[in-house]
Amino acid sequence: SGLMLNRIHQYSALIIFLFLCMHLSNHLLAVFGPETHILWMERFRVVYRSLVFEVVLLAAVMVQIASGIFFIFRSWGQRETIDQRLQAWAGLYLVFFFTAHLIDVLQSRMSFAMDTNFWFIAAMHQAAAVPLLNLLFYFLAVVAVFVHIACGLYWSLSGMPDVRLRRNLSIGVGVLGVLFATMIVLAVGGYLYPVDLPPRYQGVF
Repeated sequence: SGLMLNRIHQYSALIIFLFLCMHLSNHLLAVFGPETHILWMERFRVVYRSLVFEVVLLAAVMVQIASGIFFIFRSWGQRETIDQRLQAWAGLYLVFFFTAHLIDVLQSRMSFAMDTNFWFIAAMHQAAAVPLLNLLFYFLAVVAVFVHIACGLYWSLSGMPDVRLRRNLSIGVGVLGVLFATMIVLAVGGYLYPVDLPPRYQGVF
């Protein structure tokens, strides 16, 4: 039972990982401007906005949230090493972020028929009471994704004889996450170039 749930958790994580490769690289391309972001978003959406992929992705997210919470609290007292604790905290933050983000995106698409593109993200940040806190919310989510992956990588390479290489590879993934997160929030926050919202996105939040 526990082994089967662990396998399901891993398979759903692979589906989400495929989506995040497209989604985060798309956000990173925002450093070159909104037009570049939207151009590549439309290309990636051919894959992840297909009905089959969306249904599978939504199911995978639900499975990750439910199974992740189960695993975290089942073994909370047994997590003694730094990587085990980091993975648990990163997982908890991602549960919170995925839930909030999914509600925002679905509500905007279904209730307001709004395209959740670069301008949607920028509008949310500009309308936030404390924009820096909103950017921090996104920043920590991106970092949490990479930290969660880094800890999983550290575990999966437990048979590697070179412990230093194993540790450095994991740390490298975490550092890459910080760089990704920094560039993304600088772009959508308007710190790399002026972000003038189109009329459609002004005053919607």
